[in-house]
Amino acid sequence: YPVSLIEIKGYPLIKYAIDNLNSISGENNFVFILSKDDCVKFRLDNLIKVLVPSAKVVILDSKTKGAPCSILMAIKEISKNNKTLIVNSDQYFNLDFNKCINDLIDSKADAGIVSFDAIHPRWSFVSLDSSRKIVLQSSEKNPISRNAIAGIYYFKEFNTFFNSTIKAIEMEDYLNDQLYTSSILNQVILDNKIISNISINFKKYFSFYSIDRINEFKKIIKR
Repeated sequence: YPVSLIEIKGYPLIKYAIDNLNSISGENNFVFILSKDDCVKFRLDNLIKVLVPSAKVVILDSKTKGAPCSILMAIKEISKNNKTLIVNSDQYFNLDFNKCINDLIDSKADAGIVSFDAIHPRWSFVSLDSSRKIVLQSSEKNPISRNAIAGIYYFKEFNTFFNSTIKAIEMEDYLNDQLYTSSILNQVILDNKIISNISINFKKYFSFYSIDRINEFKKIIKR
């Protein structure tokens, strides 16, 4: 089974990721983008419908050139002028997630990210201004700072993401033939738009990239 279906205390990891999202106040529209293989082998689409009955599910027949391209494949299901949150499904934030997102919204910026202290090149990174509240540059798999991006990207309007993604594709801003969401941030900045940053303690962020990290999360959940 994929990482998102590893069970902790009787529930798959993806359920905990969805718990974060369900804590966001207000009316929210969920769009899940899944691969056809995962739906055929593991019935992941049915699992999502059980966890979030109102969710819209987009199933992709084949792989794309990265997360931004996958999101464009779901464009019919996304409200173009609404606030948009792009979130990984293999992670958990052990904090007041609602406050974290509201802080991004209250910043009035065009886009926003959440960052934590890390230097391993597995992550995406951003350089910040002296206040540590504004993003100046982003870089994928290249530690240009100690500010690694947690798997959250906020856009005040989906059109900001859309237009910046098209520009990144036109510029062929790929890494190992893949387009990353971090590259989209640079296009937002080049368009003279503002990207805000919320810094969190790295101990509060769990990305399930290894068994060791999953075991650490198990200890937190059991407590």
